[in-house]
Amino acid sequence: MNTASAAERERLVSSLCNQRRIGFACVLAFAVLLSACGGGGSSPTATAATYVAGSKPRAVAIDAAGNAWIANAGNGTSSIVSGYSNITQLSPTGAVIGTYLSGSYPYSIAIDASGNVWVANAGNGVVGTGSVDSNVTELSPNGAWIRTVTTGAYPEAIAIDGAGNVWVANQGNGTAGTGAGDSNVTELDSSGSFIGTYVAGSYPVAI
Repeated sequence: MNTASAAERERLVSSLCNQRRIGFACVLAFAVLLSACGGGGSSPTATAATYVAGSKPRAVAIDAAGNAWIANAGNGTSSIVSGYSNITQLSPTGAVIGTYLSGSYPYSIAIDASGNVWVANAGNGVVGTGSVDSNVTELSPNGAWIRTVTTGAYPEAIAIDGAGNVWVANQGNGTAGTGAGDSNVTELDSSGSFIGTYVAGSYPVAI
């Protein structure tokens, strides 16, 4: 039996968490899929395990080492205490490596080619860099804060393209537009600098 690669596990687990059918019930205290994705005509098999990550886990990303990074929405207050909004890193065997601060209501998470972790913090809808605001935070591979930048109101999803640019879906107020409170998509470069804001539709929640 072939072992699934980290990228395969990320796609499988992230797809479960991002589908609204499972959505918040992404009960993931974190399910690791360790199986082969088929091949040679053999049927794929999977082994699942459940680990404790935090309160209201909302999204997961897996780094190149196979560590899982979980965005715990929590209660909206940024703290490493259980029940609060934070980011938990788990080893491939599910052991807690660390719990880190990113912001209020972290709803989505992505990892760039350098291993840095980007988190979309939905926050309170006010665009700003404060701990309760709507923003995006970048963490180093060991969870250290690098920067917090603004994109729009209620950033709901985040993704990184092949050039390292960061794309953020801002749920906003439901009105499609490029204003700070509108529903739109913002593109940042790899250092967090603003590239552009684009109209996509009303209440974008995935990217």
